[in-house]
Amino acid sequence: MLPSVRPALAAVLLLLALPALAQPGERPAGSVVATVVDAETGAPLPQATVALYGAADSSFVTGGAADADGRVTIDGVGAGRYQARVSFIGYTTQRVDGVEVAAGAPTDLGEVRLASGAEVLGEAEVTARRDFVEQQADRTVYNVQEQAVTAGGSAIETLQTLPSLEVDTDGNVSLRGNQNVVIQIDGRPVPVRGAFLAALLRQIPADKVERVEVIPNPSAKYEPDGMGGIVNIVLVEGTDRGLSGGLTLGGGTELSGQAGANLAYQKGKWDLSGQYGYRYNERPTSFLGSVRALDGSFALLSDGANERDESSHFFNGSATYELADKTTLSAEGSFGLRSGGQDGRTLFERTTNGGAPALTTRETDNDTDGLNGDLALVFRRQFADAAGGGAAEGGGGRRGGWGGRGGPRGGGGTQSGHELALETRYTRFDNEDLGLFTDLVTGDVLTGVQSQTADETTDEASFQADYTRPVGALKLEVGAKANAEWVASDSDVQSGDDMGSLVPDLDQTNAFDYDRQILAGYVQGAHPLGPVQVQVGLRAEVARRNFDLRTPLPPGASTFFDPDAPTDQTYTSLFPSAFVTYALAPGTLVKGAYSRRVERPRTFFLNPFPDLSDTTSVRVGNPTLRPEYTDSYELTLQYKFFATLTPFLRHTTDAITRRARVDPETGRSVFTVSNLDSQTNYGADLTLFGQLGPVRGFVSGSLYQAVLTDPTSTRNVDALAYNARTSLQVKVREGTDLQAFVFYNGPQQSVDGERKGFAFSTLGLNQRITEQLSLAARVNDPFGLAKFEFVTDDGAVIRDSSFDPSIRQASFTLTYTFGSNQQRPQQQQPQGGGLDDGFGI
Repeated sequence: MLPSVRPALAAVLLLLALPALAQPGERPAGSVVATVVDAETGAPLPQATVALYGAADSSFVTGGAADADGRVTIDGVGAGRYQARVSFIGYTTQRVDGVEVAAGAPTDLGEVRLASGAEVLGEAEVTARRDFVEQQADRTVYNVQEQAVTAGGSAIETLQTLPSLEVDTDGNVSLRGNQNVVIQIDGRPVPVRGAFLAALLRQIPADKVERVEVIPNPSAKYEPDGMGGIVNIVLVEGTDRGLSGGLTLGGGTELSGQAGANLAYQKGKWDLSGQYGYRYNERPTSFLGSVRALDGSFALLSDGANERDESSHFFNGSATYELADKTTLSAEGSFGLRSGGQDGRTLFERTTNGGAPALTTRETDNDTDGLNGDLALVFRRQFADAAGGGAAEGGGGRRGGWGGRGGPRGGGGTQSGHELALETRYTRFDNEDLGLFTDLVTGDVLTGVQSQTADETTDEASFQADYTRPVGALKLEVGAKANAEWVASDSDVQSGDDMGSLVPDLDQTNAFDYDRQILAGYVQGAHPLGPVQVQVGLRAEVARRNFDLRTPLPPGASTFFDPDAPTDQTYTSLFPSAFVTYALAPGTLVKGAYSRRVERPRTFFLNPFPDLSDTTSVRVGNPTLRPEYTDSYELTLQYKFFATLTPFLRHTTDAITRRARVDPETGRSVFTVSNLDSQTNYGADLTLFGQLGPVRGFVSGSLYQAVLTDPTSTRNVDALAYNARTSLQVKVREGTDLQAFVFYNGPQQSVDGERKGFAFSTLGLNQRITEQLSLAARVNDPFGLAKFEFVTDDGAVIRDSSFDPSIRQASFTLTYTFGSNQQRPQQQQPQGGGLDDGFGI
């Protein structure tokens, strides 16, 4: 039997065995039911929790969460006497003593009415705050609103402040040192990578991000792409019914600015929302580099600087109509425009065999324009549950938001109840670059001119169906998805001695088409076994990829790969997952997780045409790349919301990695990608949360061993890697918050060399001026710590480089709101059976 099939078969057998495992043992079992509502309005409180404690020793036993109607059902409760604690974020916890549970008929607590936890003191309103971190079945949730260090920034800055995540200056996101991470917005995978993804994340204001869900081991329900896991950015909900909105205005040093507006209208069966945002910034960067042969035959020094400017416009909107009770139809869309420019000058000093240095200069003038669009139609039907579970408004039942609010998995929460969701979606990304490169020798004598126009478009269409139904105590989920993607990449290069002599350069002009289709289906089940929650699933996929190189390769290009490799590839994969959570007490739990993931090569990695826009470095793809698969194991130990320790192990086969080498004859650096034999990371994350008086925050660190084996090299890697961060927030007075954030990432070894350690920090201030007007100020990298250094050594040539992104900046943001801006009650997933008054922050 294939190794990849064994865990899948075990997961299916475990799923089939759950009902049998759940049969009552020696102790008769009963059930507890209740309905939780707002004491003032009588409105149900979805995801309110009921926790049961032993009457004799006050030990936690089990618990459950309310559905969309506020209905809670806890099955499998042993006969006996209990105390019930009913809680919900922002409300006062209510305790019910003397709960008698007997076998057979359920024990009904009736309607439990919770009073709001807010107190009105004169003109000041004090409202209960959500915990910054929440542990859910398959994810860790960070509630990131109102962070001073990200105010006025974008989603990029928000991700930088979270435990386990790293974001480099290019906007690439890593989870525990792994960049193979899928970024989602409201539960939808963003279908772009690299610079396209970074540009999109920079378009989203930080104050529009409600929470970030980090899913290191996604279940079989999710698409398996992204072996490092999933990072789901959940945007702020619409406001209460009626007309409401807000305005934002900000700016900063290095000439940056932003402006935005949002408007929402909700009445009757209609729910409408829209948002517009504009951002502009300028940023200088500088870099130094050296390449030298160990035998002294040549040396090349480079010293360069760039001036960048970027601007973007972003629109999104949604319209939801209630066709019938618990049945909605939503139309959603987003549209973004971006443009930018980069002017640079690099001085090169080349020495050959100890002779006199030759000086040359390359000047660059780049312009970039792009757009992104997204349209979706979503149908959702929630059915009544005769067993009392009710129809649930899960994570996907939210309204408004970026490209996916109200879809089958928007918001990323688990769903309890009986529901059908259908979605069809179309996405398009287009990016065009125009570059002019001028080469000069000493005295600024023109020796050559090169013009390059590059255009890449990505079109993606999908249809998805998800169905959830309770079967007794078993929550069953099934679904299917069909996805197709088309990528067209064209590059036109002209070369000459001056602007008047430019002619097509056929050795650098190329056209590359790529398409991919995936058919997938999954089944997943969750079942409570007393205080233990078990969830297993299996996803099956058939994928096909094909690419077409419509122009011949230049001489020598095929030396980087096998020129006879097939361009068409079809493969079938199984992706099992399993989660077991044992709740010891509210905020204290043990959770084990396993999942299998895949990383499929993207277009940039496959295109075999060398990119010669830089005379000192060449980027070339590898069409022979194979998908890489990762088996991920994780154990989470959480104590009273205060301390979380997470040992983990990830083993990857055919690991895709970036490679760097230097041509000893020309000194030109060559960057490509290839499959390693395997890569294994094992280690642990530790996060401590706490509050002392007006100070609250966290300290987090990761320590792991990285083991890389490469069949083409004897320089395998077995090295220790680590990173650490801390975030502290001080409430100076009512309406005034200070926050500081510091991050350090230790050195990281690769098969070709080493990346040196680096750090950065941020200071922020939030000031509420009036109920409608607030000011946020931020200083980014005040100590100038954000510098990056790299070293590669192939045994013949050593390459050193350093990069200063110049991200030091001071900025401010003014926000004005009007109308009904009170957020709806937040949906809180059960954490070990319920919340308590303990160590939440």
